[in-house]
Amino acid sequence: MQFTNQKITIAGHIVEYDFMEQPIKYGPDNRKKHTSTGHPLTTPEENEISSANRAKSAVRRLVNSNAHKWLKANGTSYLPIFVTFTFEDDIRDLDIASSFFKVAMQRLNYFVGGSKKHFLHYIAVTEFQDKTREGVIHYHVLFFNLPFIEKVYDEIKRIWRHGNINVKSVRNVKDLGRYMVKYMTKNLKDGRLKGRKKYFASKGLKRWTVLYDKDLVSLVVELLPEETKINTVSFDNKHCGKITRTTYDVRNDPKALAWLFDLVLNKPQ
Repeated sequence: MQFTNQKITIAGHIVEYDFMEQPIKYGPDNRKKHTSTGHPLTTPEENEISSANRAKSAVRRLVNSNAHKWLKANGTSYLPIFVTFTFEDDIRDLDIASSFFKVAMQRLNYFVGGSKKHFLHYIAVTEFQDKTREGVIHYHVLFFNLPFIEKVYDEIKRIWRHGNINVKSVRNVKDLGRYMVKYMTKNLKDGRLKGRKKYFASKGLKRWTVLYDKDLVSLVVELLPEETKINTVSFDNKHCGKITRTTYDVRNDPKALAWLFDLVLNKPQ
C-alpha cells in the first residue's frame, strides 16, 4: 500500500489532474475505496451526496471513454446516438420500468446484432416527468455503436413497444460526458432513487484509466500541451481536503492523443 496526493484520470480525450491537500491510499493491498487515514465518519446524508457525485463522475468518464471509440467493420468509428424512451402508460414504479427497459434493450440488441450475443454498448439515465406527468418515468440513452437503421424512428419505436421515442443527433456536442450528466443532476438527490442505480451501463464498456505513480503523473502533466487546458477548479473533499483539478481536452492534438492512447494500453500494473 502506498500514498499519494496526485493522480491522473484519462477518459478518452479528457484528462483530469488532481492535486489533493491530504494523501490517499492506493495499490494492490488497498482493497477498499481509496481513502485517506483518520477521516471522520460520514452521515447517511453525506453518503448519499457522495454516491450522487460518484455516479456523475462515472457517467461522465464512461461517456468520454466510449464515445467515438467503437469501430465499424470498415475501421471508422460509430457516431454516438441519443435516444429518449417514454412510456405511454403512467408508469412510476422503477422496478416495472426497469424491467420493460431491459427487455427492450435485449430486443434492440438482437435486431441490430442478429443474435442474443451482446453487441450494443450504451449508457442510460432515469428521469421523472414531474412537471407534466406527475413523475412518470422515462429513459435517456446514449448508444455508442448503434448501426445505421433504415427508418430508425419507426423501427426503434416498434421495438420499444411502450410509447414514444425521440432520436437525436449529438454530432456537434463537444462534451458528451457533461451533456449526459445534465439529465441526471436534477434527479440524483431524489428520494425515489435512494439506494437505487443512478444509471444503467451495458456490458463491456471501456473504462477510464487512473494513474497514481508520482513520477508517471508528473511526466503526463509535463507533456500535456498548455493549449489543451480547459480549466482549473478547486473543491473540498471530506477525505482528502482541498482538491485542485485541472482538466485537459486533447481531442484536437493528434500527437497527445497518440501517446496517451499508448500510455493507457501499456499502463504499469
